[in-house]
Amino acid sequence: MLVKKNLNNIRLISSSGNSIISIFLLTLSAGGDNIGIYTPLFAGMNSFDFAVTLAIFGIMSVLWCFMAQRLSSLPFLSNFIKKYKRIIVPVVFITLGIFILMGI
Repeated sequence: MLVKKNLNNIRLISSSGNSIISIFLLTLSAGGDNIGIYTPLFAGMNSFDFAVTLAIFGIMSVLWCFMAQRLSSLPFLSNFIKKYKRIIVPVVFITLGIFILMGI
């Protein structure tokens, strides 16, 4: 697996195609900037709470990646996303940013 990272673009090149493990690892590596947020949270947890948090994170990450892979394999959805990705991606990110700023 090879990750190419430019200023505005992260691409994953894998010899095994679109594998869930590759996507999961990319998700973990791209979230490195969150260390400053999660370090104080984890520092205040006991061992049981930490283990439960990691288990939930792992389960939900695998579930999220599985659902994304299944949805993207649907031809009509895949073609729609490929056709309108230049519109969809900015709208999704701007909408998420507005929701975060509004505290929703």
